[in-house]
Amino acid sequence: MRNPVLLPRWAALLALAILNVAGNALAREKAITNTELERVADAVDGVESSHGMDASMWRAKPGGPQGPMQVSQKAATDVGGGDRFDIGQNRALGRAYLALLHRRYGNWPDAVSAYNWGIGNPRHLD
Repeated sequence: MRNPVLLPRWAALLALAILNVAGNALAREKAITNTELERVADAVDGVESSHGMDASMWRAKPGGPQGPMQVSQKAATDVGGGDRFDIGQNRALGRAYLALLHRRYGNWPDAVSAYNWGIGNPRHLD
């Protein structure tokens, strides 16, 4: 089970992501835009690593989530692989994984929840 202290941090991230991408609901298309993805990825980068300034983004166990976007090995594999230990590739992998999750769930709140809690878990949130 995840640390419940982290939940408010992710609740704030979800609120930020929703506000950043809400716009005019009638004018928006369902398709993801690069601007939306960049805004959400930037918010995740900020929460996960203070935009790369938090040294704890590099975990002692290489199998765990790594880097500014805290990309797991499975997430990297799901989007075609890459070097999670390279800052640029880590951010690209994180963005690609967010895009994959958005395509799967069709909305940012569930995509961000899945990024944090695992790909199957947002189905259980109400």
